[in-house]
Amino acid sequence: MWMGGCPPLGYDPDGRKLKLNETEAELVRHIFQRFLKLKSVPALAKELKAEGRVSKLRIATTGNVLGGMPFDSGALYHLLKNPTYLGMVPHKDKFYPSTHPPIVDQATFDEVQAQRATRAVRKRIRRKGLAEPASVLLSLKGRLFDCEGTAMTPSHAYGQKGRAHRYYISSSVNRGRTTKRPDGIYRLPALPAERWVIETLHRLTPDHDPLEVLVRMEVHEGAVHLALKASALADDERNVPLAIDRIRRLLLDGERVHPGDDLVWVHIPRRLKFRGGRAWLSGEAPKRNRMSQPLVKAVKWAHQLLDANADANHVLQQAPPTVHERGLIRLAWLAPDLQMAMLEGRQKPGLCLEDLRFARIPLCWDDQRLMLAG
Repeated sequence: MWMGGCPPLGYDPDGRKLKLNETEAELVRHIFQRFLKLKSVPALAKELKAEGRVSKLRIATTGNVLGGMPFDSGALYHLLKNPTYLGMVPHKDKFYPSTHPPIVDQATFDEVQAQRATRAVRKRIRRKGLAEPASVLLSLKGRLFDCEGTAMTPSHAYGQKGRAHRYYISSSVNRGRTTKRPDGIYRLPALPAERWVIETLHRLTPDHDPLEVLVRMEVHEGAVHLALKASALADDERNVPLAIDRIRRLLLDGERVHPGDDLVWVHIPRRLKFRGGRAWLSGEAPKRNRMSQPLVKAVKWAHQLLDANADANHVLQQAPPTVHERGLIRLAWLAPDLQMAMLEGRQKPGLCLEDLRFARIPLCWDDQRLMLAG
């Protein structure tokens, strides 16, 4: 018996039962077979998107059209482990035999689960012995949003030496979205962002716990908007205006406060950004320019690529094999003084590898100096 809710891809609701949607069922079988061939959910999601295959389209009781979007990895993981496709129905975290027809056979389903388990074991083995991510100073989960109002979720990655790095990433990027605002910020290093929030809230609300005060934080292109809970700023509702006046007196140049009914918004003209390989808060540049190891390695690698792919006159005989290497090799043709500055840590303050990888670098050395010199 089907207990209601959103029917899975391949089925349509028919009262208290599920009936087969043969067109969608064929897509489900295709997904299972392609996963066994590709052995990678992200690769499968990419292939399905290229083929124009989308999720189940349905119309809500309100008339809103839902679904019909490219599959993301999360949706595919859920689909591949769903026993409904074996003719089962869920009830209280358990599955029971039902009357609807299965879409995949038991052997195929078991093979997919074994492949998923194999990948999970390999992932655990790769991470065994690696450092744990740094502890959370102030959890921004559920509070942090990008410039488009999309939630930013916590994640972490491991560097070459096994060091764990925590960061927040926009959910839209996690789902594979490729269209972004040119200056939008969709990733943030966790520790510097949390430290900045704590310092800012301690400055504006020194007598209150940041976790109790902060409701929402929006990271825009050139500013950060903090939404503070009005009732948490004072013990008595009648004292909220006095608390807002205290905040207003503690504001720095350019900062503004906008009181509302339940929230007090604080506008801070500060750009938070993750700068290739390290955290950097715009407006808070380091007192001295430090050597950037990613830049140093990139310049050296560019010359290694040039030696391997060019003749004695530094004319390329063949392009490097990967897109990443084709972007890096351009650094070998930068003005010599610019390359030396990067190797010695005298580059333009704030300059990072990501800026160079995607920048339109002019061919003329004088133009390069105007663009990149400190």
